[in-house]
Amino acid sequence: MVDITLVPPRQSLRDITTTRELAALMGVSYSREFAYILYRFPPTGRYRSFNIAKKSGGDRQINAPIRLLKKLQRRLVPLLAEIYDAPPCVRGFQGGQSILTNASDHVGQRYVLNLDLNDFFPSIHFKRVSGILQTRRYSLSRDVAVAIAQIACHGGQLPIGAPTSGILANMVCGPLDSSLLRLAKAHKLRYTRYADDITFSTSNSRHLNEATGIHVGDRFVIRGTEELSDSFHALFTQNGFSLNPNKAVLMSRRVRQSVTGLTVNRKTNVSKEFYRNLKSSINAIENYGYEAAQSVYIDRFRKPNESLQLRENLLGRLAFLGHVLNYSERYNKLARRTARLFEERSIPRPRDDREKAIYVLTNEQDLMMGTAFHTGGGKFLTAAHIFADRPGVLRCELACPPHYPEQITAVVSHIDRERDIALVRATGTFDLSRHSIPTDGKSVRIGDDVFACGFPQYEDGNSISTISTRITAERYISGNQRLEVDRPLSHGSSGGPVFSRDGFLVGQINTGPRIGEDYSPMSYTITPFRPHADLVATWLAA
Repeated sequence: MVDITLVPPRQSLRDITTTRELAALMGVSYSREFAYILYRFPPTGRYRSFNIAKKSGGDRQINAPIRLLKKLQRRLVPLLAEIYDAPPCVRGFQGGQSILTNASDHVGQRYVLNLDLNDFFPSIHFKRVSGILQTRRYSLSRDVAVAIAQIACHGGQLPIGAPTSGILANMVCGPLDSSLLRLAKAHKLRYTRYADDITFSTSNSRHLNEATGIHVGDRFVIRGTEELSDSFHALFTQNGFSLNPNKAVLMSRRVRQSVTGLTVNRKTNVSKEFYRNLKSSINAIENYGYEAAQSVYIDRFRKPNESLQLRENLLGRLAFLGHVLNYSERYNKLARRTARLFEERSIPRPRDDREKAIYVLTNEQDLMMGTAFHTGGGKFLTAAHIFADRPGVLRCELACPPHYPEQITAVVSHIDRERDIALVRATGTFDLSRHSIPTDGKSVRIGDDVFACGFPQYEDGNSISTISTRITAERYISGNQRLEVDRPLSHGSSGGPVFSRDGFLVGQINTGPRIGEDYSPMSYTITPFRPHADLVATWLAA
């Protein structure tokens, strides 16, 4: 007889009714942590308050929870995420969403309307939090809902600075999102919300007028909320919110259209001022030296709450630029200059440089083909299975079209078939100054976006293929880790490098075909680099 142990399904917030069960679900001690912070610790000491300057002027108060309270709040966030089904309009405090995805939804529209909710977090008070959790949408017991509100609220409202504030604000905004989505659908508008920033867009002025009451006419910009219809205002007031008249603006395509700080007229982009200022900072360091540029930065350009160090400020702006521009050539130019200034290895790597280090590998001996990448010194990493397991010297040819199209010969110097990695070394004359890919890679995990590079089914005239894909699962083959991805990786790419979104080596593509095959199945796995980084380092040092 075979004993079968049934594991009960994991409980969610909907399955519990008491605060003790809530503490257990959060994985914290009820008496020493949960009850202590809620019932015995003085409320006035639960947060540390400070002010930061707003871009629009004035100060914003931040309330940072003490360590124990922050622990409870962080434990709550994934439990709340399990029961929160985000509507398609939500772009803030939601996995996979950002100001970039928010702006992308409104690219190329003739009219963009930005609105702002008044006193967003302060307007979400204790009763609204506990109340929304007890509605049919979430169906939490009263005791559990009240306890969550006690953990999350400060002074009777959601504080700016608590880990739980974002997702609870989204939950409270659920009825508002539903109302605005219905409006957008009825009038063929696009609608998104990033926290308190609300955006509608359309290319039809009549649809905009019917939905909001605004008559555009021949105006390029309309500011304020005076022209918004009473019925449009009512959608907000009926759901417990109001609009900030000072931040409402309608922009036609004749002017710079901005959504959450990014330009959206033709594509998502940073403002000209942002790019110009970043470029000026780099110019200043190149022309006058870091110390002089740092002094000018402190005296004239540093904004409140920005880093005291120009270097940190510049690297932060550069990283943001790369994220928005998807590491395009505009980013690459500034990244290369910055890397020379600081010898900074953490700067996201330019895409064009790495493509000059990726080669087509042809193994005529075994009728196999694949991809390899130059690691420096005429040494290339590739996949072991491209070479047959036989005695004797294993040879291949390498070429990097269109940058270095002439073939070079190489031999296998090291190989590990279980890990499916091999190192090949160029023979004869080879220019050691050719582009290479650093092997100081980083780790990746399920959910990360990566770029897989290779030469699938290569024929003369073909260019390198770069596939954007996402890691979906991990598994082990003969004890070696493999990462599954959600896009097919064609044969011929085998051994090719896989990069993180910011250009760091994270793995290698895992399969390859025989030359002349008419049909080959696709591979969906990559070999992560970090588990065998030490082995590769010893090979390269040999």
